[in-house]
Amino acid sequence: MSTSFEGSLRKLGGPLHTTWQWRWFRLVETTLYYFKSSTEAINNLAIGHISLEDATITKAPSEWRVKFVIAIQALGRRLYLLAATSEQEQEMWLLHLLLTQKHKRVRTAQFFFSFFFACL
Repeated sequence: MSTSFEGSLRKLGGPLHTTWQWRWFRLVETTLYYFKSSTEAINNLAIGHISLEDATITKAPSEWRVKFVIAIQALGRRLYLLAATSEQEQEMWLLHLLLTQKHKRVRTAQFFFSFFFACL
């Protein structure tokens, strides 16, 4: 498994999900891991992860107090809100997250068609 993108974002969290906390994020295949710091990322000490398979990934509405927010609604799980420091950074993260999902779907489709035609 190789890392396709990583960097720092703020994540809405805390006991009542009311505090924006800086976290280091690492995108590996269809999983977004998060760490307390880049140092902990070096040692692979993730404090959590978000599965992107079947997740909905969008820009959050502009009425949020914090700008440049990415919303990830994991299927059957909670809503994750991540904030970039600029619109450019937000777009870069969105691009990588959505391409990861698309790439997974393409690989799955290729496997299905290879298997299907091999059975003919």
